[in-house]
Amino acid sequence: LESANVALSVMGTTPALAAQQGSALGLVVREAVTNILRHSEATHASITITESAEGISITVEDNGKGETPVPGAGLNGMRSRIEAQGGTLGIGQGAAGVQLRLWLPTQTVLEGS
Repeated sequence: LESANVALSVMGTTPALAAQQGSALGLVVREAVTNILRHSEATHASITITESAEGISITVEDNGKGETPVPGAGLNGMRSRIEAQGGTLGIGQGAAGVQLRLWLPTQTVLEGS
């Protein structure tokens, strides 16, 4: 983001997660940042991480042109990764640009895991 002149602010820290959860979150955040770089024309992005007893929430938001993305391979892949871990993913308008919200339970034991 820095090399593309997009300032980034990060609030919160990621708790210790199971390897599959950490991998899923890492891939989703990377895809969200890629989408900011490719599509948003943003100058600022933020990642907010909050943890509760039930799980972890991550919000990725930019101040770009604000066009809600049409679900394609990238967004569908993000949603599949999070849902496979028992979580949810939503995307829509933020305060200025696009906002991606994901929630992942930290203590879920999924069938087949």
